[in-house]
Amino acid sequence: MDIGAAEKIVGFLSSIFATGLMTMIPVLAFLLLLDIVLAMLGRIHSQLQLMTLAFPLKLLSVTALLAWMTVLFPKIYEHVAVNDPNGILSAIHRR
Repeated sequence: MDIGAAEKIVGFLSSIFATGLMTMIPVLAFLLLLDIVLAMLGRIHSQLQLMTLAFPLKLLSVTALLAWMTVLFPKIYEHVAVNDPNGILSAIHRR
């Protein structure tokens, strides 16, 4: 494999990593917002058992958010595939 092919592969993998990171940023922001809301709720109502409430609430809400975001995944990854004009498969298989 020559240096040009290696550069194409690294560029393609970096675009996939960046796309995955940009896809998960809204989920991380939502989790941060949920943690802030739960902390405020814990301060307001000190008798509330947040340890037993926080994990199922976060799990259910992130699952619902990811299920809602699955509509966007084909569009996002189609954008990645279209923006690879160099042809990563031809760079890998060329010898």
